[in-house]
Amino acid sequence: GGASYSPAGSDITFATNVYSPMMVGFYRAEDDPGRWIGQRMSFMQITYFSPSFAYQVNDEFSFGAAMTFNYGGVGFELPFRGGNPSIFGLGELQATTLDCANTDTGNPRPTDFLCGGTFTPYEELGYLAMEVETPMAIGFNVGLLWRPTSWLSFGMSYVAPIPMTLEGEFTWTSSDSWLGFMLPLAQSSLYGSLESLVQVLGYSLPDTSTVTEGKATLDIEMPALFNLGTSIQVTPEVKLNVDYKFSGWSSWQDLPLEFSKPINFLRLAEFVGESTRNALVFPLGLEDTWNWAVGMEYQWSDQLALRVGVEDRPTSLPSGGYTPLLPMGSGKLYGAGFSLKLEGGGVMDMGVAYFKNSLDMPSGTSPLGNDTDPLNFIYNPFFGTDIKTDLSVLLLEFSISQPF
Repeated sequence: GGASYSPAGSDITFATNVYSPMMVGFYRAEDDPGRWIGQRMSFMQITYFSPSFAYQVNDEFSFGAAMTFNYGGVGFELPFRGGNPSIFGLGELQATTLDCANTDTGNPRPTDFLCGGTFTPYEELGYLAMEVETPMAIGFNVGLLWRPTSWLSFGMSYVAPIPMTLEGEFTWTSSDSWLGFMLPLAQSSLYGSLESLVQVLGYSLPDTSTVTEGKATLDIEMPALFNLGTSIQVTPEVKLNVDYKFSGWSSWQDLPLEFSKPINFLRLAEFVGESTRNALVFPLGLEDTWNWAVGMEYQWSDQLALRVGVEDRPTSLPSGGYTPLLPMGSGKLYGAGFSLKLEGGGVMDMGVAYFKNSLDMPSGTSPLGNDTDPLNFIYNPFFGTDIKTDLSVLLLEFSISQPF
């Protein structure tokens, strides 16, 4: 909701609005293989206060600007598994060389401490739940409108990037499989020797804690947006709109999460320099995009206008770096709607749009999904697996404006 005020006889308009520039989320069922890249996720930016002004310079030209006060929030739940061949190799070692199926013989063996839990690439090692947010991040928007003739107008708008530091809580819960493996290992004499060695090198081994809770921090920057557009009154009934848009997604090279306490599984990744015990980095490598949109409006009557449109939506994912974490491939957004003038000067607008795409990620093509690098521990749950994602989106929009 929003409101604007233009004093009688003045060329200045003041306004504010409440809206969401970005809002996305998903949920996956317990038997969905996609849950290993995220079982639940929510991301939102809400502009809850946007003091704005516009100035009508003359009959042809006007400009405006706004300062925006924004809420940002991210939450997700992520079950971890180790699809890495080192995990597979440990499971094979347990089943063959170590013969872990025959540990209850009454004759303890020196290698029994490696047989506490069953390790396979399909076992859950732990569960990470996190919610972070910021109550206020300030942004800035500016726009220009030039109408040289009654049938032609040009517009431009710019949304400045918004840095955000989101803070909140996290919980890591170790699985029974992980604890079953770690408990005998931690009680062995070898563990103490290894712990002393890795501490000298500046590392630490995983421990046997069941639950780890603490503070979490995420630093991100909402991307800059730049839009150019023109509106052409082709006939008294038909209007054509054409837009060209820029989105600065290259500011999302990665999603860096910082934790106040070490997480067990991340201690392993620290040894290969991929992460640290207190940080988890999701490499995205997004790229800037330019795209076009075309819309047409038909004035059916004095009260009713009908609208259709199509927009090209190229993916911001790099061609060599698709990921099932963000299954947003390229596609076309098709829309239709209407505008109805109400009694008393009010206007009701309604629209519906549909978007569908898919992504194919053959084995080894997704660094954040199915990489075949044996040192890629975090986060690569579908090691060497072919992946295909399908996404369909239905958008509904409805608004009413009323002058007083």
